[in-house]
Amino acid sequence: MMPSPKDAARRLAGSALAKGYKAEGLFEYQDATGQPLFWRIRAKHPETGNKWIRPMFWNGSEYVVGVSRRAHRHRGGRTEG
Repeated sequence: MMPSPKDAARRLAGSALAKGYKAEGLFEYQDATGQPLFWRIRAKHPETGNKWIRPMFWNGSEYVVGVSRRAHRHRGGRTEG
């Protein structure tokens, strides 16, 4: 079973969350047909105000940090997830 983007974001942000960062949002970027291209994970440290922002995408077998080649070819919109 494929994990949800939210579960994947928690896993990928695990090191930042362990350092005290708090999750602020998961933003989905879509192609013109509404298909997800990638997501941005956002977290912020409550004491320092430092931000932790990373893109992630589904590579066909798992969610990984980065932006897919497919996303570079499209100009999609963003929806908050």
